[in-house]
Amino acid sequence: MIAAAAPGDELDIFMACLHSLGRIDEVLRLTWEDVNFDKRTITLWTRKRRSGEYESDVLPMNEDLYSILKKRWKERKQDNWVYYNEATENRFFHRPKMMRSICKRARIEPIGKGMRKETKGKNKGKMVEHDLYYGFHDLRHFMATYLSDTAKVSLKTTSGLLRHKNLKTTEIYLHPMDESLRIATTKIEGKFTQKNENPLTIPSHTKEQGVTDNK
Repeated sequence: MIAAAAPGDELDIFMACLHSLGRIDEVLRLTWEDVNFDKRTITLWTRKRRSGEYESDVLPMNEDLYSILKKRWKERKQDNWVYYNEATENRFFHRPKMMRSICKRARIEPIGKGMRKETKGKNKGKMVEHDLYYGFHDLRHFMATYLSDTAKVSLKTTSGLLRHKNLKTTEIYLHPMDESLRIATTKIEGKFTQKNENPLTIPSHTKEQGVTDNK
């Protein structure tokens, strides 16, 4: 998907979501005041709280995110929004087709079907079935799983990067498996494997009708 993303806004938005583990609305809402190059931090604003008010979270920038934002700062057309839409002279408010387009270019198969109301064309106003592709929120799930399973980052630290108030929420993202289940499967390792390269054959005491008494 990274290779399929178009250089510029598309790739930068994708990578910012990936490296910040941020929600798409939080990334698109970034202002240059939220970016501190000296301290290498970004401030993401989220409304996903009970009060409905925006709250800020300060997160570290890794080298990849730092390089992306530094380049955008040097090439900026204005001093407010990080992801500025020149066509509207405002920030990008949403990118509904972006992930679907990237998936198609990357030749990633649809992950299912869904209904969506058409906003234009001959089917305007009608609910039409569409292919479903990975979305921005799936990047949060992917990175959380990568940090936990591959990078071996603790659940608490991963939860901090996702900015969850409850570890239980992070556990839902990670789909953790009870370790006892993994241990149990090791008990049958090597017990029921084919010992040679020949296909398994039906034992001589077995018939199509069933198993005969073997006296």
